[in-house]
Formats: sequence, C-alpha cells, structure tokens
Amino acid sequence: HFVHRVYFSHYQQAFPYELSRVMDMRYRRMTLVAKEGGERMTIDGDLSFQAGGLVHAMRGATFVLETKSANGNGIADRILRGLHQHPTKHCSKYCACIAEMKPDVKHNRFLPVLRKFGSLPVIDDALGMMSGCLAAIALALVAALALPSGASAKPPATLEILGRLDVPAKGPGNFIISELSGLAWDADQQLLYAVSDRGELHHFRLKRTGAGIAAVEAVFSTLLSAPGNQAGGRPLVNAEGLAALNSENGRPLDSELLVAFEDGPAIARFTTGGRYLGAVELPAALGDPGRYAEKNSRLEAVAFDARHGILTGPEEALVGTPDDLHTIFASSGAAWSFKTFQPHRSNLKALDSLPNGALLVLERTRLEAGGNPTARLRYLDPADCQLVPLCTVTELEASPSAPLMDNFEGMTQLSDTEILLVTDRKRKDANPAIFLHLELRGLP
Repeated sequence: HFVHRVYFSHYQQAFPYELSRVMDMRYRRMTLVAKEGGERMTIDGDLSFQAGGLVHAMRGATFVLETKSANGNGIADRILRGLHQHPTKHCSKYCACIAEMKPDVKHNRFLPVLRKFGSLPVIDDALGMMSGCLAAIALALVAALALPSGASAKPPATLEILGRLDVPAKGPGNFIISELSGLAWDADQQLLYAVSDRGELHHFRLKRTGAGIAAVEAVFSTLLSAPGNQAGGRPLVNAEGLAALNSENGRPLDSELLVAFEDGPAIARFTTGGRYLGAVELPAALGDPGRYAEKNSRLEAVAFDARHGILTGPEEALVGTPDDLHTIFASSGAAWSFKTFQPHRSNLKALDSLPNGALLVLERTRLEAGGNPTARLRYLDPADCQLVPLCTVTELEASPSAPLMDNFEGMTQLSDTEILLVTDRKRKDANPAIFLHLELRGLP
C-alpha cells in the first residue's frame, strides 16, 4: 500500500498501524487562478459527510473559501476583508466531520467551524452571510484575478494627512467654542460651519496655502434658535450632525443647514445664521425613541445626496437588529446596511456624499469601554449594495495612523479629494480641539 511504502522509505521500518475506512466526504470545488502573481483561491460547496451509516450535509448555501498567495495579502484576501470575511482557525473539513459524527471525540477547538457550518447554534454567522454574496464575490475575483498580462491591480485607497490645526478657543464676542460635533462646507460662500453639543453654530474661514490650510479663523457664533426652543415638537438640544444644502450651486445666498439632534431624535432645517426653518420627517424606523439601543446612541450623522435625498443613521444598531450592523436610511426610502468596523464600540459619527455617488463614513471605535477613541474612515457605494445582502465597505487607512487616534466626531468634504475632521473637546479639557485635514487617494 502507498502509506506503507512511504512510511518505510522515511523510517526504514514497517508501518505499525491498521488503517480502516471511517468516513466519506464529498464536495464540489471551484478554483480561481490569477494569470500572474501566483495567487489562487478554492471555493468548496455542497459538502456532505457519511460515516457509520450516518449522513450529514452542510446547509446548501455554505461554502469554504481558501486563498493562497505569496504574502497572505492577495487581491482575493483584500476583497474578502473588505466584506468582513476573516479566516477561521482550525478550518479542516475532515476534523469538522469527525467532530460532527463522533460527538464523544474532543472538539472544542473546532467549535467556530461547526458554528459556521450550521452544526451548532450560530453565534458569528459570517460564513452564512458570505454564501449570500458568493456570486458577487466570485465575479469580483474573476475580474481581479484574471488580469491581462502586464496589467496590475489598482492600489488600495488611502488617506494622506495634509495637516492639523487647533480650533480657535473663542469666536466673535468671546463666544467660547467647544464640544464641536458636526461640520459642513459651503463651497459657494467659502465658509466652514460647525455645530456643538450645546446647540451652538459657528462659522470659520479657511486660509489656504497651496494644498494645505494655513489657519482657521472664527468669524461668527450664535445659538441655534427655534420657536419655543422646539424642533419637530422635541427639545432642541444635543446638536450632533450637520450638512449644508444648496452649498455648491453657484448661488451664495440660498444655502441652508440640516442639523441632526441626538435627543428627540430629530433633524431640522436652519438658515446659515441659525434660524429654525422646520422639522424634517424621519424614516419610520427612526422616529420612535424606543427603537434606539440607548438615549445617547441616536442620530449623530446626517448628509444630503442628490439621488437619495437626506441620509442619516443611528449611532448604534436599532433594537431588534444585529449589534454589528450599521444602517443608513435615505428619505427616498432606500436603506443600506454594512458591518461595523468592529463588533462592539464602533459608533457611526458622520456621513458625507461623494461626487461619484458613494458615501464616506466616519466611525469612532474604542477597544474597551472608556478607552482611547480612534477615527475610522470607510467608503461604500450604494450601487454595489444591490448585489449583496450587506454593502461592501473599503477601509481607508492613513500612514501614519496616530493622528486619527482621537475623539473625532465631525467630518465634511472640502473638495472631491479633501476632507476635514474635527475633535469633540469639552470646555474643561486641557488640550484644544483640532481640525485634521486629509486627502483621499485611490478611490474608485
């Protein structure tokens, strides 16, 4: 027998064990191979195991994907990470079958695989989600791996840090500037707007120097006003998100502001001088305060998109939806869901609509409750969300990443490739709030 011959050739002694057939395993395999670069990927489906008269078939929509590349960071690996599909340890089909068919055999290290195979109650059903978007993944991988000779993959999208500036501590009339939580850029008037947790509105002028920003000057400050201090019938407090309307149409005097209020929840329209114009009707899922996980995890992000109207989303998942999902709701009735950057403490803070129809997302993460915050910039295209159950998200990484390790809550787009972030600092904080100026590179 083959085993006996090989064993003897290695050890110069007879194979001391008796082998017997204990299991049959069947599956269908698809293999994708890159024309260049030595990368390949296998996709195994229709898995079934048979042993001792028992048959166990994996659920029909379950697949096992294995990627191989020189450095573990091939095209397929990057696409899968963008879909939040990460490797599972001890992913052996044989060992999983033994654990399933012979429950008396110790199999703790294979529990994650068994859960994803559907053999145990699903806790992290990433593989099940993968199955739903396998066709789209396969199409993307076929296109990416089958690059023509001489072609190269497009480099990943990145962030370049252009500079950082302190936020002025005071505005006109010694108006204290603190707790900034939302930003919006008015290209027509060349004004930067900001709102604070205290319901204040500030205007800033940017002094440019080449591609950078030399200084930021506070030119106007006021309190957001509303009849009876009410917006949509709810208290006008905790202004968190900000977006500008009509701010890039060539008519400098018709701009308006959208302000999202965490308490309420509510979104309201204002003049650029802070005068209340009216409430915005929220999508049905967002109008009930009882749907939110916590009072301080309601609406913090708002944006406007020419195709879908007003966009917003809760800071954390609504009650009854998976904790590791963010959902963006549009006034057009559309909604898009995507995986949070990390399973816990990954809060949606700001949104912006890009010229190509895609969305820029700001999440703030903490490794532990009360830990140091980090800004996560992410890119998603709603057009791609029609192909898969969850939207594909591209992580935008900066090098160095240290400047993003702060409590950034506001974000706005200054140009097609420039964005500005702002930190939320309380009056008692020793360090001043900062603006962080970044450039987007390599976006589709």
